[in-house]
Amino acid sequence: MGALFLQHASKGALPTLYAAMDERINGGEFLGPDGFQQTRGYPTIVDSDADAKNIEVAERLWKVSEEMTGVFYLS
Repeated sequence: MGALFLQHASKGALPTLYAAMDERINGGEFLGPDGFQQTRGYPTIVDSDADAKNIEVAERLWKVSEEMTGVFYLS
């Protein structure tokens, strides 16, 4: 059943590899599968959901990450 909705881990890792290695990718772009409902396929630029664009959530995540790691960045 999973094979109908999921893809092999090596193919699932491709968007991350493309984001890291492809010089045509700009900061702030999201990559994901190009197939049905972005669950399978090859990497392409996709839109992020509303939560990924929420500034309050981003600020909270940054603060919690600093607290948990003990690494603080000056702004």
